[in-house]
Amino acid sequence: MDETRQVATSLLRTGRGIFVADEYVGEMLPPAGARPPARTLAEYVDLVVATPGVDDWLSGVLTTADAFAVSEHRLTVQQHADPPQAVQLGVRLGIDLARPRPGDGSADEDEEVRRQLAAHRQAGATFTEWRANLEPASVERGASHVEAEALARGAAASQAEHILPLVTIAMPDLASHSAAVTQAVTGNALDELFTQLARFEVDTSAMLLRINMVVAGDDHNVVQASPEDVAQATLALISKSVPDDVPGVVFLSGGQRLDQACSNLAAISSLARQLGYPWSLSFAYARALVPRSVESRREVDDATVQREFLELCRQASQSLSSPSAASSARDSA
Repeated sequence: MDETRQVATSLLRTGRGIFVADEYVGEMLPPAGARPPARTLAEYVDLVVATPGVDDWLSGVLTTADAFAVSEHRLTVQQHADPPQAVQLGVRLGIDLARPRPGDGSADEDEEVRRQLAAHRQAGATFTEWRANLEPASVERGASHVEAEALARGAAASQAEHILPLVTIAMPDLASHSAAVTQAVTGNALDELFTQLARFEVDTSAMLLRINMVVAGDDHNVVQASPEDVAQATLALISKSVPDDVPGVVFLSGGQRLDQACSNLAAISSLARQLGYPWSLSFAYARALVPRSVESRREVDDATVQREFLELCRQASQSLSSPSAASSARDSA
């Protein structure tokens, strides 16, 4: 597990986080034939990874398997670099790979997922994300909203191929739910996840966890809690459900604007330091780190996109160091 722990250490370097260039980010890019000219998700990943100074604020970029397969930067990652590679590259794998399939032999299933993981590792991936939300309508009251067994199987396969697993628990989009509902639903999912991780003998000291903060839904009629309340609820959730040996927890923005996410993360980080919690905390944001020029599809040159992207990463990074970073993010928003 030394290799995966080394990658975890690199991803959790102080003041740095992960940019998640997933399918949601891809939907924000101009489509083929549009003005400005179309840019594929893989081309966008290559652009942001090549941003001068990006390794001051980012430790990793996670993207889809399709984008990773054609990214020009994937083969530049040195998995055993000393000092660690500046920006690690990760790939999100389809959870179908890790689901048990009725009628198939488990050995054949394991062989296929490990074959794909080995191919991604050979191509330069140092970490993989596993994510598996169920449709809210299909989840019984009090049950977990994630496919915990499939997540654990995926994490175990990743570790077997010496790739760091990043396991994501994301609150389903219910729009009008309260923070208390978020805390209960996320807690149920975490408890079931770690039960299954133990069942599949996943080494929790050689993985990372990506979860939502404890915030209410984004319905305009829902009153949002203060950053201090978000911090208390989020850390209470983690301390109850996450083993101490998990090296780090990274937060998704969950639809929050960057200024909101930065304010909440600054409060979470500050309180965690005060209370002496054992986990390294950071961010793993997707849409919150997409520049406005890209989102609005203005025609700007690559250097402008990189400059705007770098500024968003800087704001997210600063929220890890002190509460004052929150007000800085608000002022810049």
